[in-house]
Amino acid sequence: MEDKEKKIIPSDKPFKVVEKKPSTEARIAESEIDETEEIPKQETLRPAQGKKKKRRWWLWIITIVVLGVLSYFGYQAYAVAKRIVTANNSGGSPFFKFKENEQKKLQGEGDGRINILLLGIGGAGHDGADLTDTMMVVSVDPVNKTVAMLSIPRDLWVDVPGGGESKINAVHAYGEQNKKRFADGPSASKEAVSEILDLPIHYYLRLDFEGFKKLVDEIGGIKVNVPEAIVDPFYPDDRPGKFGNVTYKVSAGEQHMDGSAALKYARSRYTTSDFDRAKRQQIILKAIKEKALSVGIMANPAKLSTMMNIIGDHFRTDLQLWEMERFLTLMRDVNTQEIAHRVLEDSEEGLLKSSNINGAYVLLPRSGNYKEIQALAHSIFMEPYILKEKARIEIQYPAKKSAQAKQVEARLKEFGYNVVSVVQAPAGTYAETTITDYSNGAKPYTFDLLKNRFKDAKLLSDGNNVRTDVDITIILGDNFKEI
Repeated sequence: MEDKEKKIIPSDKPFKVVEKKPSTEARIAESEIDETEEIPKQETLRPAQGKKKKRRWWLWIITIVVLGVLSYFGYQAYAVAKRIVTANNSGGSPFFKFKENEQKKLQGEGDGRINILLLGIGGAGHDGADLTDTMMVVSVDPVNKTVAMLSIPRDLWVDVPGGGESKINAVHAYGEQNKKRFADGPSASKEAVSEILDLPIHYYLRLDFEGFKKLVDEIGGIKVNVPEAIVDPFYPDDRPGKFGNVTYKVSAGEQHMDGSAALKYARSRYTTSDFDRAKRQQIILKAIKEKALSVGIMANPAKLSTMMNIIGDHFRTDLQLWEMERFLTLMRDVNTQEIAHRVLEDSEEGLLKSSNINGAYVLLPRSGNYKEIQALAHSIFMEPYILKEKARIEIQYPAKKSAQAKQVEARLKEFGYNVVSVVQAPAGTYAETTITDYSNGAKPYTFDLLKNRFKDAKLLSDGNNVRTDVDITIILGDNFKEI
């Protein structure tokens, strides 16, 4: 985050520039961020209950269903795709574009994954229609067939791409209104999240609440066997023009749920554990899939047509149709029962801290910058080809570079590199940083990614004198500064 003229990014009034201040990072470190900024009306201080974990699985559930419907209906999907598919200004995932052994197309760690930003918004008819209620990065490792998720709280206070400050949930609204700077709201959100996590965001999927509810209603609702009664006094009142909380109740036993009830059952979080909530969402997913693919629905052209129209009205993505087909084929081989899921939060062990700006509840990075958050993201979204190759890396350093060597080791391990040793280099002069491949070309992805990270390094290959204990060595030279 750099010093720049700041402007607040509201959602319910014209944007305006305010006086120049130090960067958010500097102000966090100096604890000067309490009474400074103007916040949208609907972003007032939340009660303590609002700071619990937010696992918004309903969006992931309905995303799979929507993509499945599009894939299932073949030529009809192309007509709907014209309505829901937008241009991808970030270029998409390199994985969909290159064949095995074309490692040079990977520009950095994370490019071998498929990183998707899920956005849930209230949509038309809701106050703050373009504010994101849900923001989650879903990252698929297409090589090792795993999935990881990272939920980003809507109250995270960030520097907005292009200038300004706001809660991250207002970035989407800003992008929708500032078409001179951004193509649209999702593009702005992708850029902001990419900066926070230090990872490429290849795609977005956006759905509003009404779309979820209408899809469930159109299939005639779902039957859910509720194992335990729920009484949640802190469920957000999402009725148009309403604020605050309402009490959500559901009795134990078999229940028939319409779209509104299913959404509440999936989202309620304050009076049960995260494990219980995840289990409820799995129950809903199974019920929706079974009902949507039942003979009664599949054999009803009118319902199918309406479902396609609902998708067209409420769903947007920059996944192109051919990429959707490849993505769904890939997901058939992924174990979705073992999804790694982390949440950015302000608990005692969390990476965020709660604060307030002008009376509004906000979350700030605990460390004063994004480095801890980025380390977490790198640790759960590791580069697939680094994990697959498991190249053994040795770091060598001249005596004066010992502290930097430890920093390099920590940084590389953060990205998933297999650093097996850190040793002092033999006595001598090391003007240049060198990377030597002792694997005889057997670890091409790791070698190329290291080359991209150590841009000034001299690259060597020693296929004649193969070391059996390591695959790649890095010697830190005088020209090394940082990675």
